[in-house]
Amino acid sequence: MKAIFLDIDGTLRSHEAGIPQSAREALKQARAAGHKIIVNSGRTRCMIEEKITSLGLDGMICGCGSQVYLDGKLLCDHQVSHEESCRIVEELRRREIDCNLEGPECLYLDSANPANQVWKQRFEAFKGRKVVELEKELPKDFSFTKFMTYNRDYPLLREIVGETMEVLEDRLGAEVVLRCCNKGTGIDLVAEALGIPLEDCYAVGDSNNDLAMLCHVTHSIAMGNAMPEILPYCEYQTTTLEKDGIYNAFRHYGLI
Repeated sequence: MKAIFLDIDGTLRSHEAGIPQSAREALKQARAAGHKIIVNSGRTRCMIEEKITSLGLDGMICGCGSQVYLDGKLLCDHQVSHEESCRIVEELRRREIDCNLEGPECLYLDSANPANQVWKQRFEAFKGRKVVELEKELPKDFSFTKFMTYNRDYPLLREIVGETMEVLEDRLGAEVVLRCCNKGTGIDLVAEALGIPLEDCYAVGDSNNDLAMLCHVTHSIAMGNAMPEILPYCEYQTTTLEKDGIYNAFRHYGLI
């Protein structure tokens, strides 16, 4: 039995093509062979749609390792503290830096931040997911797990979030995640629970936020359209998603 960890965006699905039939078939065949399939995504739980969860997954690592689910059970749940969440949001407002705040159960649209007009349009695409609009006075129980921003002033972002969070450079801006966990720590929890050594773990990704898992397992796979920065850390590069990348990677390693 092997454990296969898959990023979602750019790896398992694309905005243009969705989830290719070849990827669906690869997952089906791998599970039939007795292997475990776990998505390992930067997305928090509320951002993972039914079209992903209906693929017959054995587990989910969400929010860059902040929430880990295996066989429907929650193994861990990390969030930014209420005090630190409020401090960061107030600082983002003061600097007028846009942000898409994500929690495990909902997204937060901070209407008190004028820079977030850019996110109001995008949130229209999140129909069916819970979106909470934040006013100037933040809720007493408010906390978030991570946030995305189009801002590329990485030194400024690192100054704002301090030691609590890590700024990952992204294709569109930055993904800001908790330091206490990542996609690699999520793999450790799942592998330990399943009794599978890292030598029998496979990770497939395409971007910088996948490095924590690609560097953590023995068998690391880059998608054909992967960011060039991750290629030195990968054992193998498959074809693009649209050209049967998942299926070809599984075939290459004899997983199907």
